[in-house]
Amino acid sequence: MALRLGRFPPAGSNIPVQVTISRDGQRWSWERDFNDHKTQSSLTYDHDTGCVREDFGAMSIWLQPSFDGRRLGISIHRLTILGVPIPPFLLPRSTTTEWQDEQGCFKFDVAAEAPGLGLLIRYQGWLTPVHSVSG
Repeated sequence: MALRLGRFPPAGSNIPVQVTISRDGQRWSWERDFNDHKTQSSLTYDHDTGCVREDFGAMSIWLQPSFDGRRLGISIHRLTILGVPIPPFLLPRSTTTEWQDEQGCFKFDVAAEAPGLGLLIRYQGWLTPVHSVSG
């Protein structure tokens, strides 16, 4: 149910993805297009928690980044659904990592599991940049 509220795509394999990122002041907008299924989110920095807050529809996730010198790891610090906080013991566990390979390609491995429910989301792959400037 939470994944539907966040407008995440249905399960699939070998699906092309295109990501469009834009910025308006301190807010970043991400649109992920999984073969015509669009998942949109907005990201802001939460100074009180030191986390990145990502809003997906009716779901907000506070993400705690960590960097080991080669890879960016992302854990889930807080989650609300319809504004209701999820208790810490029920928070999904994320094993998400992002990195740049030796050829300069941006790679990602996104995964989250919920206690007692198992795998919620998993996608992995790479992106190649296509920059555009408007205005």
